[in-house]
Amino acid sequence: MKRAAVFDIGSVSVKMLVAEGKPGGGFIPLLERARVTRLAEGLAGRKDFLPEAVERTLDAVAEFSAEAAALGATEMEALGTEALRRVSNPGDFARRLFCRTGIPLEVIGPETEARLAFLSAVLLFPDREVPICTLDVGGGSTEIISSEKGKAGSRALLPIGALRLKEACIPADPPGADEIFHMRETVSMLVRRHFLGLSCPRLVGMGGTVMVLASIQSGLPSFEPEKLHGTWLSRDSVDSLILKLQGLPREKRLQIPGLPKDREDLALPGAVIVGEVLRALALPGLVASAWGIRHGRMAERFGHAWKGENPCPPPLD
Repeated sequence: MKRAAVFDIGSVSVKMLVAEGKPGGGFIPLLERARVTRLAEGLAGRKDFLPEAVERTLDAVAEFSAEAAALGATEMEALGTEALRRVSNPGDFARRLFCRTGIPLEVIGPETEARLAFLSAVLLFPDREVPICTLDVGGGSTEIISSEKGKAGSRALLPIGALRLKEACIPADPPGADEIFHMRETVSMLVRRHFLGLSCPRLVGMGGTVMVLASIQSGLPSFEPEKLHGTWLSRDSVDSLILKLQGLPREKRLQIPGLPKDREDLALPGAVIVGEVLRALALPGLVASAWGIRHGRMAERFGHAWKGENPCPPPLD
């Protein structure tokens, strides 16, 4: 059967999914890879990416694509999201990516990103009659989508993500009470403006930020998001984590079980975003999803989704 690879190039990380199509439709995930490259680092004061951020990102895609090719992936594509929508000339990055790897880049709009995220999230719930919302916390933006009977409905986009909030509100390390207050006020104002009237009986949280919070809540010694897919992340846990991280220097944060060292400075701003969203929606927590737009693209590419099998097997060694 045909095998394909989809790359999600975001503000903070590069993620790859290699999957194989199934007879009659659907797909089987074969390999997942992710690396923090911080493509949007410093973008708040610039119109273009830092050269070193571009190199980190290209290196990750090149390495991952070699693994995909070794598995027999014959079709590869890259999806660019908020970071690539913000720069003045995304075509320059696309050209460099293609020259380096041969992989075409599509800079998708917010509507397409929302649709793909929603496609991956609804796979968690066989009962499509009960409405859900999906929350995708990225590095540069935060998005929420509501649904009715398994179909995407209204959508709200916050122009803030974990990396963007950190750069705007945390001038020095460690962040203290003043920085947390500033972050809460910033997010709360945006939530009130953009989420007005939104109702969510249940929420699926997606993206690296949510999985990091779920990892810390679990107490696992290392960051293994595939083990946490479908777990419950409570608002109380998020609030407790904010208090735990307040005033904590980097060397202490690195000792927290489940907190990956390449995201140790993003856990706090990410937790503030998630906490404020849950508070605004009056929800006690959310279901954490390790899937994302790459899974949604595979669902589109190969037709209908999985039928009962485990859709997220362990990655190949």
